[in-house]
Amino acid sequence: MDLKQLNYQWQKEKEFYTRQELGSGVHSFVKNCLESEKLFKLKAGSLSTKIELRKNEFIHEKTAKEKRRADFVIYIDTDIVIPLEVEKYLNIKAGIKQLQNYQKDFDKQYGILTDGWSWRFYNNNIYNIYVQIYYFMEDILEASLRNIPLFSPP
Repeated sequence: MDLKQLNYQWQKEKEFYTRQELGSGVHSFVKNCLESEKLFKLKAGSLSTKIELRKNEFIHEKTAKEKRRADFVIYIDTDIVIPLEVEKYLNIKAGIKQLQNYQKDFDKQYGILTDGWSWRFYNNNIYNIYVQIYYFMEDILEASLRNIPLFSPP
């Protein structure tokens, strides 16, 4: 999906995204962002793929410890694995603790929390302090239109 299509999808569906997270809700928009050539440029992976073979892909709803499920898990390579928690539009704060649990469950340094419009990138360093970088979809689309890489995998 190109950036104009993503923007159209967002503008058309954003009110619905305040009520619906799963299925055709915000999850569908985030999946399209992950697959976008101008944004994340990732492909949907198969659950049967061995972890050591995963590269530049994502899977949907990965089970973590205690039966918790990350909405998406991004595999840049075998060393960089990023849980991604999706919340309803305008309800992003509801996912902060959940994402931190996923980072601990998966023993991962990085994490992404989004409601589709706001994107928070977390990096917990050795002091276990969560460093957050915020982007808004408006900034992401603008940077992508100008070919400024925000998330390009190696």
